[in-house]
Amino acid sequence: MKIVWLLAGIIGLAGIALAVFFFRSLSKPKTSQNVVHISQYKKKTARGAQKCTYCKKRVDSLTFYSGHEGKVIGLCRDCSRLAKHQDLMPI
Repeated sequence: MKIVWLLAGIIGLAGIALAVFFFRSLSKPKTSQNVVHISQYKKKTARGAQKCTYCKKRVDSLTFYSGHEGKVIGLCRDCSRLAKHQDLMPI
């Protein structure tokens, strides 16, 4: 009879331990699932390569001008002639 009570006590303690572990795991914030690491995503363009506003060609260096509406325009060397013709101010 003592063995039955001993086994019932062990099973009861194991059940309580499992219940405590289960409820603690539910109450923990799940930040590891909500965090997105930027290093997983590759950059779409090479660093420094930007598009010209007029011809949409990718170039390493752009000259930036202020447009007539106050908008910033980035132009390549070929299109910068158009900016001088339109009297755009370089930034």
